[in-house]
Amino acid sequence: MEEARRAREEAERLRREEEDRKRRASACKEMLKGAINANTIDALEKAIKYTEKETFQTTLMDTDDELKNLYIQAKDALEALKKVEEEKRLAEEKRKEEERRIAEEKRQAALARVGEIQVILKRGIADRNIELLRSGVKQAEENYLQKDLFPDYDNAKVLLERLEKIEQVKKNIMELKRPLIAELKSMANPPAPVVKAMTGAFLLMGEKASYLKEWNNIVILLNKTGQLSVKRRVQELQVERVTDDIARAAEDSMFGLTSDEVYEANQAASLFYDWAEMICYEYKQLKSEKS
Repeated sequence: MEEARRAREEAERLRREEEDRKRRASACKEMLKGAINANTIDALEKAIKYTEKETFQTTLMDTDDELKNLYIQAKDALEALKKVEEEKRLAEEKRKEEERRIAEEKRQAALARVGEIQVILKRGIADRNIELLRSGVKQAEENYLQKDLFPDYDNAKVLLERLEKIEQVKKNIMELKRPLIAELKSMANPPAPVVKAMTGAFLLMGEKASYLKEWNNIVILLNKTGQLSVKRRVQELQVERVTDDIARAAEDSMFGLTSDEVYEANQAASLFYDWAEMICYEYKQLKSEKS
C-alpha cells in the first residue's frame, strides 16, 4: 500500500508539473505572438525577457517546437528593428554633422559682417524698432552668428519677442468685430473685472482717474471716432510716453485681475486688459534697462 501511495503522489506531482509547463509555455507563446504582431522594440524585449525567465532551467525550449520557433522569430525581429534604429541614428548623426559643417561654413563667410549686424541690433534695441530687431535677429540666425553677437543678439531676441506680443494684441484689438465692441458699450452695470480692465487701459492712454470713475465716461471714450478712437489710441501708444504715475495707476486699477477672469466677463475687455498688462510690463522693463 505504501508503494501505491507513493506512486499516486508521484503521478500527481508529474501531472502538476505538466500543467505548470503547459501554462508557462502558453503564456510565453501568447506574449511572443503579441510582441511579434506589435513589432516594436519595447514589446519584443519584454516578451523575450519574460520567456527567458519562465523557461530558465527547464526543458520547455527543447520539448515545445512552437515556443522555440516563436522565440527565435521574436529574437530575429528584435535584431532587425535594432539594426534599423541604429541605421537611423547614424543617419541622423551624419545629417546633424553635415548641418554643423554647413553652418560653420556660413558663419565663417559672414564673420566680416558681425560689426554691421551688431549695429542693426543695437539700433533696434535703442529705438525699440521692431523692423530693425527682426532684420538683425534674422541675419544673425541665418548666418549662425548668435554667439559672435552675444549679448546683443540675446537682448534683441528677448525684446523682439515682447514687442511682437504687444503688436499681436494690438492687431487683435484693431480686428475687434463691431458686435463685441457693441456688447461692451451696452453694459449698463458691467462686472468689476470689466470696469477695472477698461479703467487701466484708458489710464495708459492718458485719461484722468477721476473721469474714469463713471462707467458712462468710459462708454463715451469707446464711442469716439477718428484720431480719438480707442483702436487708434491703442495702436499709436508708445511705451516711452508712459510715466511712473500712469503705469502705477493702471497697475493699481487692474491689481488681482487675470486675463481669464476678464474674458469670462467680456471678450473685448479682455483684449484691452491683455494690452494694458503688456504695456505695464514693458514699461518696467524699459525703466530697468535705463537705470
